[in-house]
Amino acid sequence: MSRTSASFMVLIACCSAALAQDKPYSVEARSRHYSLVIDVQPLAGDQIRYDATVTDLATSAVIMQPHLTTAARIPAKTESDNGDLHIYLRVGPMANDLSAELDIEKGGMVIDSIRSSWNITPRRARLRLPDTMRVGEPDVKAPIVIKRVEPVYNEQARKDRIAGIVILEVVIDKTGVVRDALLLKDLPDGLGQAAVDAARQWQFQPATLKGEPVNTIFNLTVSFKLDGVEPRQQ
Repeated sequence: MSRTSASFMVLIACCSAALAQDKPYSVEARSRHYSLVIDVQPLAGDQIRYDATVTDLATSAVIMQPHLTTAARIPAKTESDNGDLHIYLRVGPMANDLSAELDIEKGGMVIDSIRSSWNITPRRARLRLPDTMRVGEPDVKAPIVIKRVEPVYNEQARKDRIAGIVILEVVIDKTGVVRDALLLKDLPDGLGQAAVDAARQWQFQPATLKGEPVNTIFNLTVSFKLDGVEPRQQ
């Protein structure tokens, strides 16, 4: 069954409050017809358990209630049938976020979907070098890419049909070298890290302030597209 073959309503819910990873916690997201609650339980040995509950809001009936245990940095996936519904759930980490994807199918068509993410750790401090400027400040001209290295589109991401964008915040020094990179928007299956690894090899004509090279903080957007394959957009 294809989870991308029909038009459907998507709810994207983001929660900015930091949640402690070493203690149990719960998160929730809703679409018009369904709710998804995930109870997260850290376990010994870098394991984590996701106890998920999918509820039909019209009837209050629980239509799926899986208990998934996996390594803390590895996404968990499951799918099951409930009457004439086929339900697919993916939950796992993306950079500093916990993300979840829920697709509900009927007759081979996606009838509802939830895409949600919750920040689970405080983001580290903004990247800095001495006398670092930001593009957008008065008289600061943006750096220009002169050498671009494409990220590795790994086989798991291709198999899962993951497509979309990764957003990075990078520090580019006065010589045009990328000194550091921070993930602002991730994608599953390691694509965010692949973008970071590639961006660190990029070279730039440095940003300038009144014609003089300066250290700068700059946002990069890296796109992942699948040729000839219908992607599951993130």
